[in-house]
Amino acid sequence: MAPLCQLSARRYGPEGFADREERVVLSTTRRLIAVSLVEYGEEPIADWASSCADDDFLRICGAADWLLHEGPKTASGASMTFAKAIALAAVFVREQKPRPLARSRRKREEKPFAGGDPKLDERPDFWKQLELGDHYGVAGTFSAYWKNAD
Repeated sequence: MAPLCQLSARRYGPEGFADREERVVLSTTRRLIAVSLVEYGEEPIADWASSCADDDFLRICGAADWLLHEGPKTASGASMTFAKAIALAAVFVREQKPRPLARSRRKREEKPFAGGDPKLDERPDFWKQLELGDHYGVAGTFSAYWKNAD
């Protein structure tokens, strides 16, 4: 199985690839978002996420990226897991308000969302992510809620 999430780093500049700046963006698939949601007990949102609009998909990736870099940390100071970050981000994008997940711990499911639509395995458009900027989709209510969750 493909990795749950990838942090994609590419060098780019005004003429495309260049040695001027490096950006890292979170990249995952709709299938892996849906699987993570099911594992955290969020089945109705998993159904939505598996076929969400491209803009919502980009917002989920942006919000999950924010959670991994700026969101609450564990007692040891580590960031939350990728699976939890993408599940929390999907809940926020769907419901337009942040909240904890239905389950605090993942429950591994036997191959949810197996087969099906090839769109489930597409990753977001890297260049569109760059155009939209860091943490696309993160609203003030989202960041305030998770900043206070520490």
